[in-house]
Amino acid sequence: MNANFPLMLFNLTSNLLESKYNFDKDKYIKENNLNKIDIKEVNDLLDFCIQEYKSYEILIELSKQAKPKDLGVLGYLVLNSSSIAHSLKLLSTYYCLIGNSIKPTLLETNEYYKLSIYSNSKEEGILNIEHNKTFIHLFAFLHLLNNLSSKEIVPIYINLMQNKLFNTKYISNIKVNFSQDENAIYFDKDIENINLISSNKNEFEYYKKEVERLLDLNLSKESYETKVSALVFSYIMELDISLENISKKLDLHPRVLQKRLKKENISYSYIVEDIRKKLCLYYLKKGLDTTTISIYLCYKETNSFFRSFKKWFNQTPNQYKREIERSSNDCIKY
Repeated sequence: MNANFPLMLFNLTSNLLESKYNFDKDKYIKENNLNKIDIKEVNDLLDFCIQEYKSYEILIELSKQAKPKDLGVLGYLVLNSSSIAHSLKLLSTYYCLIGNSIKPTLLETNEYYKLSIYSNSKEEGILNIEHNKTFIHLFAFLHLLNNLSSKEIVPIYINLMQNKLFNTKYISNIKVNFSQDENAIYFDKDIENINLISSNKNEFEYYKKEVERLLDLNLSKESYETKVSALVFSYIMELDISLENISKKLDLHPRVLQKRLKKENISYSYIVEDIRKKLCLYYLKKGLDTTTISIYLCYKETNSFFRSFKKWFNQTPNQYKREIERSSNDCIKY
């Protein structure tokens, strides 16, 4: 991240607040003893605004700052794509060209398209993204698509992992579900038939070659481990994380994918097990029962889940849950 980016974002947020509300940036900085502006201070300011003014409007305004030109050559590729569904596929496939902090992943079913976003950070975990960042990114994607679309796009709903700061079901006439197990935006299948106002086949072919050239040069190219991890996270919700299914989504033969992962000193089974392990702890802390967790993690039998858990943590899920309860009680006492 650019060292100046948090300060730029803080100033942009402050300017938007001053234009819409009776907000005094200097007073806020003084009252909160802000000597240095980092991403935490930006998030604190955004949370303060949402609670103080009982509105997510500031996040919507920040999301509207995104323009196709900000995406570089990918923006021009998206501008000339054939449909909204096509644009989503391009964004999820080539987003690595413009940033490596998040990974958009597109899931297509018979009923809907789902665009999820994950973190690319191995250290912090694939689900660990600053909460306001996920909100802004998802609405920015929606704003970009609406700017390009021949008709208004209203998603089915948006799911966010962050907690609700005040009581609301709709934001900008869009149903938003908080405290969910994913950060994702759901679109109706009819976006396949929505054309772009700027679509140009010849321009698209030109920029497609340029994008592929950049990927071949390995500029910001992401690893197969990252691609596979994001896809497994998406498809584990659909209960299909077979090697064959994930390989198909990457347009690779399963053996080819295994070989490419081997070059990165990792295996498909290790990626799946690591994701199951992380999600398992997340679901346990949320209070889900073990039968439900085993289903969510794509285990065919609950006993298989129990064996895996014992291997990971050298104890049963119930023993682990009791430890969590004891820790919570100790915190309450003190």
